[in-house]
Amino acid sequence: MSQQPALYGINNSNRVGDDLWGKNQFNSTFPVALACYMRDKGIRPIYISLNTSGRHKTSDREVTIGDVFGSKMKGNRIRFLFESQFEPFRKYFYDDLPSIDLVTQSAKSVYKRPIEIKLTVLPDSSTYELKPEKWSSELVVRPVSTAHATV
Repeated sequence: MSQQPALYGINNSNRVGDDLWGKNQFNSTFPVALACYMRDKGIRPIYISLNTSGRHKTSDREVTIGDVFGSKMKGNRIRFLFESQFEPFRKYFYDDLPSIDLVTQSAKSVYKRPIEIKLTVLPDSSTYELKPEKWSSELVVRPVSTAHATV
């Protein structure tokens, strides 16, 4: 019996097998797998946020991957929907509801979070002039796109 290709922690999803690895698919599925690995190993990411006072000040703090996903669920108890619509936003849109990189749900289809998620490339425009030992990748998780921000 042959086993389907899989990525760590993505056990309940609208993408399975080869769909996890395709062009314009792996760029969101791999960061989710990395986040699941970090969750299971207790590795807490540093969350960098901007101050809402309008001043250019940032703060950083540790969060859990449960905070990022909007749920502490693991395994088949959390559902990952890639390039999907966050239905609770539907009431705010007159035309088509845009898709989002990642929507998390409970196993009972309760919507948790709409997330844009990426893993940065090394080096990037801010680090290419540094020595390679100064390079580092970043898991970028942010609120949904501008199209959703107009809500």
